[in-house]
Amino acid sequence: RLYCAPSSSSRVMVIDVVPSPGDVSSASDLRRLYEAWSLNLLKCLAGVWRFILEDLLNGFCQGCFLVKYWAAKDISEGAKWFTVGSIWVGWAVSMYGPCKD
Repeated sequence: RLYCAPSSSSRVMVIDVVPSPGDVSSASDLRRLYEAWSLNLLKCLAGVWRFILEDLLNGFCQGCFLVKYWAAKDISEGAKWFTVGSIWVGWAVSMYGPCKD
């Protein structure tokens, strides 16, 4: 048996892998399972791609800002720590999507 929980619903589908003789709906159930798995895989890959391009690149730019201006007196401590928090929260929220699926 295979268990599949598509992300669009909270129900768990139970599908017999080995169809019984005369059971016509098993092929369509396997196709639905494959489509749900493919969709989850694509969503996971899109989330990882977004993490790499958007959040790591943005975090790198913010990190460069921190390195350049950490010792500067015209930038407040609150702004510096807000930038550090922004980097970490951005990474955590971005990775939650692919890990969830």
